[in-house]
Amino acid sequence: MAINPETQNPTEANIRFEEWKSTENKQHLVSRKRLTKEWEKRAKDNRLDTYWTRFPLRGKKGGEPPFQLGKVAVPSGNGMVSVPWTVWEKSDRLHDKEVEFYSVIRAEKHFIDAGYKKLSSKYSFVRFGQVIEDCGVDGFFFHPSKKHYVYCESKFTRDETLFASWKADKKKVWARLSNYGGKRQMGWDWIHERAQRAFKRPSGITEEMSDAEVDKIFEEAAEMKAAAAKKLGTRWVNVYGADHVPVCPGVYSFTSGEAGVGSSNELVVDWPFTPDKTEFIELNEEFDAWAAQRTGNGTAAPAQGSGG
Repeated sequence: MAINPETQNPTEANIRFEEWKSTENKQHLVSRKRLTKEWEKRAKDNRLDTYWTRFPLRGKKGGEPPFQLGKVAVPSGNGMVSVPWTVWEKSDRLHDKEVEFYSVIRAEKHFIDAGYKKLSSKYSFVRFGQVIEDCGVDGFFFHPSKKHYVYCESKFTRDETLFASWKADKKKVWARLSNYGGKRQMGWDWIHERAQRAFKRPSGITEEMSDAEVDKIFEEAAEMKAAAAKKLGTRWVNVYGADHVPVCPGVYSFTSGEAGVGSSNELVVDWPFTPDKTEFIELNEEFDAWAAQRTGNGTAAPAQGSGG
């Protein structure tokens, strides 16, 4: 049975042991084995955000990682020990990219459940020998039967009062969209530029992929590039704010610091959230006119507590 992190925090991980001689090691590991069935359905034929594969999260630089397991030793002998696990965490302990992901998954749920397919909108490049895939539009969706494209940028704030003000005044959301080299974020020129980069260096390609899988990624990147060039579809910003966030939905397993002692069972973590329509702000000609009145120099400073 799945747990709800908001109402069942902390939860417990049960670790069984038999004929064990303890070393009093209190360090334990948690890993996400797979998505929940609900999200596995959404992941099929969709390019979900790469942050779905990033667990455990690192948190802010210099701080303790979020979603910690309690420090409980596995005793000698036979039995089972319960280790507390924090599954509802202060959002201030996560860095900005990590908390912004909580807005991204709300957009994924919203549009995929409405019949849209999520195509890759990210592009990759190498920095200091590491492949970076955090670039592009947060969400690019296509509805096969309606032949409709959606470009969606996600913004998060740790300040719930600020979140309420975003929903009440769309121009406050517009102000969160920065200038990049004279191009306003979510303006058509900006979207097309990123679509071109995603076509040249699409993200998500691995050595294990077949030629057909790689071709599919390039095909979808080409679709995105062509749609952006023709300004087809609608543009949206989805916003979300919370001072606490849950561990992401998934099936988790646990391993004790005591070598060879594993978890007695899998723990399914759900999050029965429903994105509200007021979280989605459409960008239209009024936004373009507003953006045209602003200078193309500089980059807007992030709002306090903003993850995007």
